[in-house]
Amino acid sequence: MKINVKVGDFRQEETDAVAFGIYEGENSLTPLTESVDHALGGAIRNLMELGDFEGKLKQVATLYTDGKVSSPRISLIGYGKIEEFDQESIRQVSAKHMQSLRDLGVKRITVPIPDDISGLHVEAIVEGAKLGLYTFDQHKTEGLDEKKELEELTFLLADESGMPAIEQSIELATIITDGTILARDLINQP
Repeated sequence: MKINVKVGDFRQEETDAVAFGIYEGENSLTPLTESVDHALGGAIRNLMELGDFEGKLKQVATLYTDGKVSSPRISLIGYGKIEEFDQESIRQVSAKHMQSLRDLGVKRITVPIPDDISGLHVEAIVEGAKLGLYTFDQHKTEGLDEKKELEELTFLLADESGMPAIEQSIELATIITDGTILARDLINQP
């Protein structure tokens, strides 16, 4: 999976899905998710008011944009309770979110990063995504042509000021996960 970072606006992003996280509870929309909700004509609030999405940890919902933004899908993942949300929760949420999008057949995912997100959060997202999508299939001969794979994960920033820190976090997380994946591959060999 290719991982990159760029500056842009999620509304104009040409991708298969744009991914957002939402905390559990009332008034759980951040300024970023408020802007998504506004772009979709209140679809997120409507989903939450109907009880179809509550922001519970690892709960997933997909909204189809009907051309309101460039991406055909907005994917939501529940962060759970804000006071219980930590690095490990981010890894778990990222893994679950990437798995569910891969299973939908999504190839390219964009994750907008708010200004207040630290490099540690981005590291945890990358670790969760890469390790959550890991499968050992070196010796499989059947069904490989039907295998769905996520090809690209893009982090989207509002401006360039945070780009060096995010790139460094991605690089560090990639080194860590590549080492973990190598160890898993070696352990799984016959």
